[in-house]
Amino acid sequence: GAKSGECDGLLACAPAPPASLPDPQVWLQPERFMESADARLQKQAALLQRASPAQTARAIYDWVRQHMHYGGYLAEDLGALHALETGHGDCTEYADLVVALARACGIPARMAGGYVVNGDASVRGQDYHNWAELFLDGGWCVVDAQKERWQPPRSDYLLFRIYRDAVSNAVGRAHLHQRAAGAPRPGTAAGPAPSRRRPA
Repeated sequence: GAKSGECDGLLACAPAPPASLPDPQVWLQPERFMESADARLQKQAALLQRASPAQTARAIYDWVRQHMHYGGYLAEDLGALHALETGHGDCTEYADLVVALARACGIPARMAGGYVVNGDASVRGQDYHNWAELFLDGGWCVVDAQKERWQPPRSDYLLFRIYRDAVSNAVGRAHLHQRAAGAPRPGTAAGPAPSRRRPA
């Protein structure tokens, strides 16, 4: 079959990616749990800045992979700042930290959720996984620091959700980050939004 495109020779990208993002600023802004404007995250991001976006992305991946310690599944969302300060979390915190650092370095980034299938399309709910995707050289590229996968084939990642803190379409409410218990969703009756963790 056709091979995926490459990002600066470093990352496996989505096939036939667009040449540019219609609105890259959407993927550069801080969001809940991805606190890229925080001074502490900005300071670490500055230490990881390299000559090119691809080199910066690699530096972020390497640093997060070495800095973080996987402690098993966590029921609560803790965010990038918690991951930076404690070095602990599950796949969600790894992804949060990669995304926040990338955005702080001016690289459009997003957190994705789904399943790692490794050629086997059979999935189990308990295997739900979150990872980061960075927009480099015209394509969204998987950067999975928790699983230590820098160049995973795109076909290994079965994408279910792109997480945003704001509703962007009619079904976007399913992609909202978890809110404080009892906090109302915009335009809805009071009640918490779905978690970014495993589906119920």
